[in-house]
Amino acid sequence: MEEILNYLNNYFYSYALMTNVTFEEDGKSFTISKLKKNFYKGQYIKIEETTINDGIFKIISIRDNGDSITITTDSVDFVEGEFRCLILALAVPRPVIKLKEAIEEFKVNNKPSVYTSESFGNYSRSWATNSKGNVVTWKDVFKEDLNQYRCMFDDREGLEVIKWL
Repeated sequence: MEEILNYLNNYFYSYALMTNVTFEEDGKSFTISKLKKNFYKGQYIKIEETTINDGIFKIISIRDNGDSITITTDSVDFVEGEFRCLILALAVPRPVIKLKEAIEEFKVNNKPSVYTSESFGNYSRSWATNSKGNVVTWKDVFKEDLNQYRCMFDDREGLEVIKWL
């Protein structure tokens, strides 16, 4: 999802939370103080300002610990430790999530190649090329579907930032 949202320059921000975060030893979970805003299973979040644990992640599960919550994500390589960071809740539209699934399928079935054609004796094969003469990528195939979600400028303007100590 991160690659697609970066390509779109649109992260569909819902709200931001500036807080202390404890990244757990398992490499996929972190714990934060309980807050008034909710996170949801299946929601995407963007983590910034940790230097080493930044990125976009999908929430797999949420555990209520009383005065804190532990969020498990699809990450496998969070570096353990405490950080003061920004967690941005994303509201990615369902059609973009469906496009992500289609893009993943395309990438599995169409491995990138530096060659536009190959031939051996009686065998010959050519790959589709874009206007630049390069092999077609997911960006070429899904460009029209994704264009409606593209942003020229950062979409954070007016974003509610909650500072939680």
